[in-house]
Amino acid sequence: MNILVLFAALAISHYASGIDRLRSGEGLIDWLESMRDRWSSPSWLDLAWVLGVSVLGGGLLSVVAYAIGGSWLWALAALVILLFCIGPRDLDRDVDQALAQGENSALGLSPTDDAHVAGMRVYVAALARWFGVIVWFVLLGIPGALLYRITERVCERNIGTTDGEWLFRLRFFLEWPVLVFMMVSSALTNDFDRVYQAWHRYRKQRIDQGHGAWMIHRELLETLADAVVPEGLDQRGGIQLAHHFVWRLLILWLVVLSVLLLTGLLS
Repeated sequence: MNILVLFAALAISHYASGIDRLRSGEGLIDWLESMRDRWSSPSWLDLAWVLGVSVLGGGLLSVVAYAIGGSWLWALAALVILLFCIGPRDLDRDVDQALAQGENSALGLSPTDDAHVAGMRVYVAALARWFGVIVWFVLLGIPGALLYRITERVCERNIGTTDGEWLFRLRFFLEWPVLVFMMVSSALTNDFDRVYQAWHRYRKQRIDQGHGAWMIHRELLETLADAVVPEGLDQRGGIQLAHHFVWRLLILWLVVLSVLLLTGLLS
């Protein structure tokens, strides 16, 4: 049921353009920040608020929906939550806007960005809007999708500040397996040798900086974009090519999930 709900949510999110206005999540994030400011809480309490809202709230919603209406009501609740979590804006529409205007604040692009920076921005957007939510919804259901979405949005709010240290650690934990899956699937759907070499460059860079080779952060996507986006492209070409590549990844992921569903390994 998880996989079927996921397919439905992706389809609705892609074709229903008006849904973007309903899922910004800013109200929830504002409420969480107001709680922190009101109680002058330490940074670790931000983590407790996010875990409480996502894991406990999402878990309670799952239990109540299943108890009242069985798997069908649970599926409806999961669909609503996924429509909120996938986004908050549609990646394809933001890519189209960036191609038309040469910039897009939602993707973090400016007219001076080159093809590799543009490609990296598309990969980061795909991680935050698609792949992170997919992985944690498949693993944990409604609480997993909420946990990743709320954590990611709060961290985006706190970039450049000293707030949310524990939440950045949580985001690192949540994105680690997603980044590994993205790297492996990129190797399978692209030039395997170039992606493999990019991975080794990233590992060497991390070791030279005194970090563990497997301490994988979002910077991996910059290395990946440098590997798959060829030299000589302009920003528009980098956006188009990276958008094409992330769609390849999404299709591969959905095929693998479908196979796991058919073999009974996932529900």
